[in-house]
Amino acid sequence: MKFGGILGFENGIILAPMGADVSGPELVAAVANAGGIGLIASPVNGYEMMVKAIKDTRKMTKKPFGAGILLEFDQEKTIKAIFDEKLACMEVYWGDFPKEMVDEAHKHGVKVIHQVGSVKAAERAIAAGVDCIIAQGVEAGGHIAGTVK
Repeated sequence: MKFGGILGFENGIILAPMGADVSGPELVAAVANAGGIGLIASPVNGYEMMVKAIKDTRKMTKKPFGAGILLEFDQEKTIKAIFDEKLACMEVYWGDFPKEMVDEAHKHGVKVIHQVGSVKAAERAIAAGVDCIIAQGVEAGGHIAGTVK
């Protein structure tokens, strides 16, 4: 059975954007080629670096993939690269992604996955119109927002 759904991927396996040295183009392409949701670990506010990572990934896969955005930092340039390169999706986490930004992503054909750590954050993400929510618990690595064990 295929996952498909609103995100349009073959299955619901998601590669977390774990840092450029881990979730780089090779691993992202491998996950995409296997039908999963490969997410590039995005640079902090780096347009050229993001475009390069996207182009390097596209050399290894024709399947859709996305990028993860750490909202704690200014990411305007990185997000612009994602929109300009028309990625399938972007995962946002460690902060809020307001309705205006979700609408902008949708205008560019980019689906929004929001990783949240609480019911309150999930409610804000739903109100903003995101396409998918990832519920994070305390077992997450790196930037932990979840409090549920």
